[in-house]
Amino acid sequence: MVYMGGKKFFVLSFFSVFFGVVFLLAGGIDLVKKEIIDFPRIQIEAEDVDSLKIENNLSDNINTETKTEIDSLKSAEVPEGIKKSDVEKKITPPSPLVVEEKYNTEGRDIVFESDIIFFTNLEREKEGLEPLNKDNLLMEAAGLKLKHMFDNQYFAHVAPSGEDFSYWVENVKYKYITVGENLAMGSFKDGKEMVKAWMESPGHRANILKEEYEEIGVAVGYGKINGNEVCLGVQTFAIPLSSCPTIDETLKTKIDSLENTITEIEEPLKSMQQTLSLSQPTTQSEYDEYNNLVEQYNELVAEKNAFVESLKSTVIIYNNQIKAFNSCIDSK
Repeated sequence: MVYMGGKKFFVLSFFSVFFGVVFLLAGGIDLVKKEIIDFPRIQIEAEDVDSLKIENNLSDNINTETKTEIDSLKSAEVPEGIKKSDVEKKITPPSPLVVEEKYNTEGRDIVFESDIIFFTNLEREKEGLEPLNKDNLLMEAAGLKLKHMFDNQYFAHVAPSGEDFSYWVENVKYKYITVGENLAMGSFKDGKEMVKAWMESPGHRANILKEEYEEIGVAVGYGKINGNEVCLGVQTFAIPLSSCPTIDETLKTKIDSLENTITEIEEPLKSMQQTLSLSQPTTQSEYDEYNNLVEQYNELVAEKNAFVESLKSTVIIYNNQIKAFNSCIDSK
């Protein structure tokens, strides 16, 4: 975004460094990893059901049937969910670099955002690093931050009203793991000069050459800050969330559903088990009724075991996805 002659307009470019020209730099912020899933522990305790024994006390002239054996519940060891607590945000900007000279933008060339990106990637290329990809959402976020500084007359990573620069990144719905910011204020000849100024400041240089960063957004504007005609530059760096493996959240929904189903099955199982344990059949009809209940119980036990096995395998898949995601986060 460019401010000139009291009017606001955007100019695409990257900043450059300048020689003996007035500038003020505010340093890079490395925000923390986000979107880490907090997965609660899952505990499934399967009942162990002893086979019920019935003593046949009927007289020899009564034709009895032996009772149906009750299937014992399989003990399913369901692993704990991986738990990764949110990482606290860290803000570690270098001290702003101030050159005490009169700001003067008259007769200067326009600093283009595209130049800023070009010369930033040129510096990365010198160090054998991958170039940063321009991202439209980050460009929008940088533009919003630039406008907010001019509108509210400040030059800092955190606005007087409390918004840090991640606010603007999140405002445009950009999902990230880590974000960083470089700011520059002064009178710059061109984008090359602005990038040179950043590269001469250790904190800003670290942001430009951070190997893990993958995407960038830039905004440049001209206008007044505290009565001085200045050129403002914003660089927004990011590691997008998409650079790490995704986690299938439908698996978590499935896990919750399976847990609820297993809980619902346990109540009738307990009731049937109690009835069977207290049963004392003495007649053929009582034996028939007993054995029929045993068959129902065994069918319900088999159904629960199937759900427990499904839960176990789903938790393992989900946990493996979380492990892969967390491992990726930790490597950034």
